[in-house]
Amino acid sequence: MSLGGMIAYFFGSFNLDYFRQFFRSFPRMSLAVLAGLFLCLGPALRKRKGARPAGEPGLDRSPWLYFNICLILPLFFFGFFRTHVQPRYLAQLYPLFIMMFLAALRAAGRLAVDGLAAPAFGIEKARTRTVFSFMLFIGLLFVLIEGVHPERLPSVINRRYGDPITTDTITSSGRFEHYDHESVGRYVAAKLRKDDVVIAIHVVFQKIYAGRVDYWLWSGGSGTWDAWEKTKDGWKDFYVGARWINNADDLRRTIQAHPGQRIWLVTSPSMFRTDHINTALYDFISVENADKLAYRGQDGMSEVYVWNDPELTAGGRRACEGEWLAVRRGAVVTGPGMSGFAAVSWDGSAAKTDDSTTKIVRRLAPGSYRASVRYKAAPGQADETAGRILLVPGKGRPLRTILLSGDARRPDADGWRIADVEFLVSRETAVSVRVQVPAGCVLMIDYLDLRLKEGRS
Repeated sequence: MSLGGMIAYFFGSFNLDYFRQFFRSFPRMSLAVLAGLFLCLGPALRKRKGARPAGEPGLDRSPWLYFNICLILPLFFFGFFRTHVQPRYLAQLYPLFIMMFLAALRAAGRLAVDGLAAPAFGIEKARTRTVFSFMLFIGLLFVLIEGVHPERLPSVINRRYGDPITTDTITSSGRFEHYDHESVGRYVAAKLRKDDVVIAIHVVFQKIYAGRVDYWLWSGGSGTWDAWEKTKDGWKDFYVGARWINNADDLRRTIQAHPGQRIWLVTSPSMFRTDHINTALYDFISVENADKLAYRGQDGMSEVYVWNDPELTAGGRRACEGEWLAVRRGAVVTGPGMSGFAAVSWDGSAAKTDDSTTKIVRRLAPGSYRASVRYKAAPGQADETAGRILLVPGKGRPLRTILLSGDARRPDADGWRIADVEFLVSRETAVSVRVQVPAGCVLMIDYLDLRLKEGRS
């Protein structure tokens, strides 16, 4: 590319998106910071004209100029310089934004007292002025601060995978739920062998969690995630160096080229965006190779598929494996005799009820269904302390409640019980699995499956 082409690419247009990000998310605080910018310029002009009083600190000793340079210049840089940085990635500037906001309120409080209230009411004592300016600072802080209300903080701090994200303070995020890249990657990492092949959609996350990525799966065009570069070995992702696969035929050929090796495919919610993963790729993975599903993340959308490992996929595709449940206090356990060699377990030590909801990816068509839960429960456990599974449609009351009692059903030789219930779906709907495990309950869930009574899944 020529020098002129590079200049046109990187400096072709200027936009104010990064400034609007702050004003949209924190309008009152942004106006206070803007006012603080002028309060910063005031001492500079007074110093230049020689009007600064002897006791006033000089600009060279004031943090104002430093704060403004650290915040304003990066925003101008992002606006002029074409990068992959989106407005949601401005988190590193938020501490400076908060410091500038607090400094602006402090300066406004001092100016209001020293410049207006003191001359008007004859306040001469420095300590009295300091007290009044501090009180004004606290008052402005309570009036103007945004996004840190006590009732809102717990929902953000305790947010789990699959929980909704409020986008009015994270503009241009493109993410409306908390995605689970972690558990799918750690699932692969725990089983990964040296000769395995790893394919991933989000290569940076899986380089961290899975440990390595050999191929990058992405069919989106320029502007979606144009992180590719041409090398002597072909097109690659330039973050981790993974070979780029952008169509279903190449994915099929890649799988066929490794007949004696396990192939792991780590997906993400990008599977549900045609500008990231096209329909042909989605159909090849989720429809043609549905039986290769080995694991689903706690967001209910990120998944792991595996080829050339019949042991992991011998049980077929369940609606929800136990280890896929987005539980808070249960632990994933592994061992023989379990579907997928894993289950989720509660040992009875929790002091609070574990109440969690997990989405089932596919929608249920109208018809009569049978739900089957394979579980272990402690014998003699009272119904009020037994675990429950509620099948909840997208909107409305639960379709059925399954009581996972320790006495209601006869166990097999290994102690596993099967709970079967039937329910009717009158219209196509999405279904979630709500699991309630009371404090002190000892329980293990292997899987939940949903089947049409006629035998079709």
